[in-house]
Amino acid sequence: MSNSADAKRGIDHLVLPVSDLDVARQSYERLGFTCTPDAYHPFGTKNFLVQLQGSFLEILAVHDRGIFPAPGPEDFSFPRFNDGFLARNGEGFSMLVMDSNDPGTDRADFMDAGLNVHAPFSFGRVAVLPDGTQANVGFELTFVTDTGMPDCGFFTCHQVHPPELFWKPDYQRHANTARSIKTVVLAGEDWRDHVTFLEGFTGTQAEISSDHARFRTLRGDVVAGTPVFSAGIFCMQPPAYETLRFLGYEIQIADFHSARDCLDAAGLKFVGIGEQCVIFPSDQLHGVPIAFSV
Repeated sequence: MSNSADAKRGIDHLVLPVSDLDVARQSYERLGFTCTPDAYHPFGTKNFLVQLQGSFLEILAVHDRGIFPAPGPEDFSFPRFNDGFLARNGEGFSMLVMDSNDPGTDRADFMDAGLNVHAPFSFGRVAVLPDGTQANVGFELTFVTDTGMPDCGFFTCHQVHPPELFWKPDYQRHANTARSIKTVVLAGEDWRDHVTFLEGFTGTQAEISSDHARFRTLRGDVVAGTPVFSAGIFCMQPPAYETLRFLGYEIQIADFHSARDCLDAAGLKFVGIGEQCVIFPSDQLHGVPIAFSV
């Protein structure tokens, strides 16, 4: 059995592509999330974030295809991948990102694990702080791919700026009492074929059952299972996923009633499970179900 204390990495953030960033902002705010101001990448995409405790949601949209960089032979194109994801699948959940203390160590670990590692990539952008001032922030990314999961992207993210320029308590307080990304859920009939890749990427050994595998990271779990198993987490019908894909995620909350009150106040439909969990269906949130649990 694996133990998160033995893991090398924790969940850093999730990439959630949408067709209209303004509409998505309204959706997430209705759920009780505090959202950061829009930010623009130098390679043609834009986003807003939902900052949690040590991790975040990145809600992403295409801004300008005309400035997508032309990829080299070893490059992974973040904007082209997410633009293609939207074209193929519509809105949804495209990428899982783990944290990083050192991109060089990540590359070495991934190569030792036999993963397909792409060229190093770094960039900077302007962040708008809660008081309206601006700061320059920078990131170093290490991309890896599994050709058997064409609609899933994976990378580590190393922040090269002082943490206080990015993480802001005003952005981390949410009416729904959200605290962290508790679980990331993937679904696919071929889930067993990707256990080795996910072990290498997350940096932790899988706990394997008959219908799923669980990877306990330093910050949150990753679960990959059959469509029936994974869909059961969200009380939804199993998707027809032959190859493994991201299905949804679970957010840890501090107070069940506050989260439920946010959904009630917004007039949103949801599934309640006792006094512990609220499930918000994918058809109301840009193709991705969310479970809120204490």
